[in-house]
Amino acid sequence: MNYYEIEFSNGNEDSAEWMCIKGVKEPSVDDAANFCKHEAAMWGLPVKGVYPIDERTAKSCYDFTNESNWPVFGV
Repeated sequence: MNYYEIEFSNGNEDSAEWMCIKGVKEPSVDDAANFCKHEAAMWGLPVKGVYPIDERTAKSCYDFTNESNWPVFGV
């Protein structure tokens, strides 16, 4: 499984939000925007970037208690 950080930002880094997703392939920014449309609407921020991260980094930065229930991009 691959992990990706999704950056939500309107250009102001002080108000940026980040989340981690799982995927079988790397989403484009447009793919991520569609996949994370609920979060984008909730925060009122568009997807600005998609960044691959390794599992160790993902687990050190994000809450993985419900990871088995995360949707997987590309499935």
